[in-house]
Amino acid sequence: MREKIGLNIQGLLSPKRSALMYLCAFFVVFLLIWKGGEALRHQQIKALEVDSFEQLGQLASVLESAIAKYQHMPTLLASNDRVRKALRDGFESDIHQLNRELEQINRITEASDSYILNADGLTIAASNYAGYKQFCRQ
Repeated sequence: MREKIGLNIQGLLSPKRSALMYLCAFFVVFLLIWKGGEALRHQQIKALEVDSFEQLGQLASVLESAIAKYQHMPTLLASNDRVRKALRDGFESDIHQLNRELEQINRITEASDSYILNADGLTIAASNYAGYKQFCRQ
């Protein structure tokens, strides 16, 4: 009986069988690493998706609050008597006074710029009337 077992062990350790076993073990390890890498990649993509959606929600909130902050500005300016007078008459003194008023409104509301356009689309007054990048009469 011992001789039979010895023969089987010797048969298992033959160079061809050893090479085949190493090749199978290498293949199994390769598959495990490959599938583990895919699982890790999938997990990281999911984590990035979650983070991206959270950031998108935060950015949407910031944009919504910025829009909400200034959404009433056109209505308020349209009801302003000085704006209506400058649009109706177009006197230089009214426009200059409106420019200063727009500048003051921007300081209070922390807006970057405010413009009043006439029916032709020309800027007749602007909060940055005295600045480098002003668009009056354009």
